[in-house]
Amino acid sequence: MKIAIIDDNNEHAKLIKSSIEHQQNWSVDFFNNAKQFGIAKLELYDVIIAKYGLPTTNGRDLIKSISNKTNAELFLMSSSHNFVDEDIDNENIAGLIDMSDANNIVDQLKYIDVKIRINKSIKVEEEKFGKASTSLSSSCYSLEHKDEIIIIGIKDVLSQDIKDKIIKEINSTKKYKGIIFFPNRVIVPSSFLAELTYFYKQFKIKKGLLAFWNITKSPSMTELLRTCNLDKLFHIFDDLDEAINYLKKH
Repeated sequence: MKIAIIDDNNEHAKLIKSSIEHQQNWSVDFFNNAKQFGIAKLELYDVIIAKYGLPTTNGRDLIKSISNKTNAELFLMSSSHNFVDEDIDNENIAGLIDMSDANNIVDQLKYIDVKIRINKSIKVEEEKFGKASTSLSSSCYSLEHKDEIIIIGIKDVLSQDIKDKIIKEINSTKKYKGIIFFPNRVIVPSSFLAELTYFYKQFKIKKGLLAFWNITKSPSMTELLRTCNLDKLFHIFDDLDEAINYLKKH
């Protein structure tokens, strides 16, 4: 994953570098200002992070100016918590990075890394077999409660309406420990994996915890999740009770 960071603060650069230098296959280019970044080739980058308070051109304006010129994930970064509602609601911004929390940087970049890998896999599948169909009925998923844990079975690719419905039900219970599994599937299309990253992010927002249950105990399933780095986001279990006990202890 190729990352561009535009920040005039060298201390920030050092912090970011030390936070992510142990991550495999990540590389970072630093730019001191928007003008210096202006000569860079946008297509080289998977992620672009702009400091909120850049001199001359602030980070929000920079992101706005390049949003229709790149497919990169665009982040706004600040160390003074001066984000406003406009930033949170900005559809061009993938996320807000708090420079006071190094773990926040790594967590968001891990999520994007997984998302990029999955999207690339989906693109390959679409080129071979055509786009996956989207189910609009509740038969494409199951949801049950076991003590304080929510167990979600994903049987088909979910529409946004269905995902919103699931999240609404989870929020109504205020239970933010969950297990996801793919019923009776030994091999799944990569499009299914996008559902995992979606729910991971939703649980993460609520400071919750998510695990994956490999219900068929398929080695190829575990290998697929690891290939996409999903094992960096949540634990994978072959046994449901083990997954439940893990969530109860954490």
